[in-house]
Amino acid sequence: MQAFQWMEKAAKQGDINSEVALAGMYATGDGVPKDAEKSAFWTRKTAEQGHPGSQKLLGLMYESGAGVPKDFEQARYWYTRAATQRVDQREASSAQEYLDSLNHRLAAGRSTR
Repeated sequence: MQAFQWMEKAAKQGDINSEVALAGMYATGDGVPKDAEKSAFWTRKTAEQGHPGSQKLLGLMYESGAGVPKDFEQARYWYTRAATQRVDQREASSAQEYLDSLNHRLAAGRSTR
């Protein structure tokens, strides 16, 4: 619990690594009760700061409705943001695959995941 308190304090002071970690802790219930909405809050915060992994994850959250309302346009937006990042090519490639898959399913008129 003490680790969480230090992580939360650093996150609230704007430390992006702590924000990412806090999102993960809430997503998995690691040291805190699992909370999809709090995970989405911290994921959005880091995604808006340009963190490509968080951008991809926020796209997944919107696609599945985990912690946020299901919204395929928001999913597409965040996948695109992550895919166009040049900071982490692995994350960008992965996000592009998610984006392509979502676009393909939507174009075919199929439900997503």
